[in-house]
Amino acid sequence: MFSALILVLGVVALGSFLRCASTIFGDETSAGSRSKSLEFSSISFVVPARNEAQSVELCIDAIGALATALIAVHHDLVVEIVLVDDDSSDRTAQLAAGRGARVVSAPRIAQGSNGKAC
Repeated sequence: MFSALILVLGVVALGSFLRCASTIFGDETSAGSRSKSLEFSSISFVVPARNEAQSVELCIDAIGALATALIAVHHDLVVEIVLVDDDSSDRTAQLAAGRGARVVSAPRIAQGSNGKAC
């Protein structure tokens, strides 16, 4: 249930990002509009996660698809996906790394806590 909620929120956030991206990157589909040059050369997507093995691959793949679309328009753009693993006891970190994300570990938290990503 929690993973499904995260996925829905991610899709909503992605939609918002794409609407903003047309302003940031320029919208070549608008009449008379030309693509703007980027004011930055890289974007980092940071994904906090704890025990999200069921959904992390779908999340990383969705961000990867967005990255591919952005790079297709802005060839010099560097995109990275960083997964911050919050002491997962499942295969979250391994699955994300297998999809190309850079994985960093969050500091260990006190026992009984829900974690920083929750």
